[in-house]
Formats: sequence, C-alpha cells, structure tokens
Amino acid sequence: MEKLKGWKKLTLSQAGREILIKAVAQAIPAYPMNLFKFPNSFCQEMDALISKFWWGQKQGENRIHWVSREKLGRSKEDCGIGLRSFTLFNDALLAKQCWRLIVEPNSLWASVLKARYFPNCSFLKAKRGGRASWIWSSLLAGREILRNGAHWQIMDDNDTRVWVDRWLTSLPLGKPLPLGPVQVSKNLKVKSLICQESRGWDIDFLKPFLVDAEFAAILGTITGDPLLKDRLIWLYEKRGSYLVKAGYYWCLTHSSGRIPPPSLATNCPRALWKIIWKLETPPKI
Repeated sequence: MEKLKGWKKLTLSQAGREILIKAVAQAIPAYPMNLFKFPNSFCQEMDALISKFWWGQKQGENRIHWVSREKLGRSKEDCGIGLRSFTLFNDALLAKQCWRLIVEPNSLWASVLKARYFPNCSFLKAKRGGRASWIWSSLLAGREILRNGAHWQIMDDNDTRVWVDRWLTSLPLGKPLPLGPVQVSKNLKVKSLICQESRGWDIDFLKPFLVDAEFAAILGTITGDPLLKDRLIWLYEKRGSYLVKAGYYWCLTHSSGRIPPPSLATNCPRALWKIIWKLETPPKI
C-alpha cells in the first residue's frame, strides 16, 4: 500500500502504471497467497487502491472510473486489461496447492496434513474440524474450486460415485440427477454401471430414472485403462492438469454471475485479439 501511495506522485503513462501494477503490486502478495486465505476486506481494499492508481488518481482527488473493476480483470484477449482480482487470484492459488495435495499424496507435506486432519478419508471429503489452522482453513477454501470445476476420469471405476461426484463432462452439474422423488444410494459406484467383461455400459435399468440427455451422456463417456485408478482432471486445460491461470479464469466467469462469458461480453472475436496481443515489434535495422 505504501508503494502504491508513493507511485501516485509519479507522472506515468497508463502503460507504465500497468507494468508497475502487474510486476510489483500484484506480484508481491502472490507468495503468501499460495498458502493463506487473505480477508476479503483486505483484498477489496487492495483492488480499490490499484483501480484508483490505474485511473491516475492522486492524493485526495476523485477521478471517474470509466470501466468497472470487473471488466478490467478480464484478460486482454477478452478486451480487458488483466488486472487480477486479489480475492479470486487468492482462491486460484490455493486451489493449486489442493491439486498438488491430491495428485502427490506421498509427498512429505501431504502426508503430514493427512495424518493431522483427514487420516480416515480423502482430502475432498475432509472436514474443517474444531482446531483447524489458518493453512488448513485456507486449503479448504481453495478446495471448492476443484469440487465445482474438476471432473473424474473413469479408469478402474472403483472410487467415483454416480450421484455425488462430477464425472460426466457434457452435463452442467457433471453428474446425473434422478427423476422425481426417487430414493437412490449416494454410495452407488460407477463400476456398477459397467460390464466387467466387455467394459461397456450396462445402464438399461437406469433409463426410467434419467432424462434422455443424461442417459446419452453416460453412453458417450469413454472409460480409460482399468489398471489405473480414477483420476481428477481439469477440463479447461489440454493436459487435464490444473493451472492457476485456468483456475483464475474459471473463478472469473463463475463468481456469482457477476461477469458474463467472453462470448457475451464482447463482439470482438477472441482468436483475433489473441493474435493481436502476441504480435511482436519488428527489430530496427
């Protein structure tokens, strides 16, 4: 905050202000935000200071903010500036640590956390508890991103639950919903829907309880190597691994419906802007 107040005394172009914001003001808090959930009031105060600095506000003067803070947070490919929201970026960073906790269960730090907070269940099913540390409470806040955005890829189909876990990528909720007041078992595993000999779907008995779209979504799901365990994948990356950049964009487009998807927010083709921002200045001869 003191750095921002000092910068306000300088005469800088908007390009200079953008560089200072991204290289210093938004980079310094990134290290502690990897493990700690910062208070929303602090994040909002930082967002407000950066927004005032971006619009050239000095001392106690007030200047008009011609574009909302949410629009400034979009990437340049989506006709924004890329000034990240501290709250959403904090959550995206914490989700990365949660991802590491899931995919690297044998690491030292994962073993310590498991022994302390969830010795008898998986991380996705763990509860906060009455004596949770700041780090553990922060990780649980980032875990919600994986719960709502990640999907399970069916391999040996021993762990994924039909009605609870997200495993159908073509459905908005990622899982089927039973029609009407049908009582279903929440512990029903996906392996109950697969013929172990042919590895094909055997779900005719579920047809009366599913809508056609859900029935077709199950039939269209391809199972993987049965020798491997079901794994968590992030659909918004080609390799299926969670990245902070992809997680932040997911938070941006799903944060209480505040920001519409890029296709609705602008008429500019996203691919065109992506090409424009990657253009390089030709070398001087």
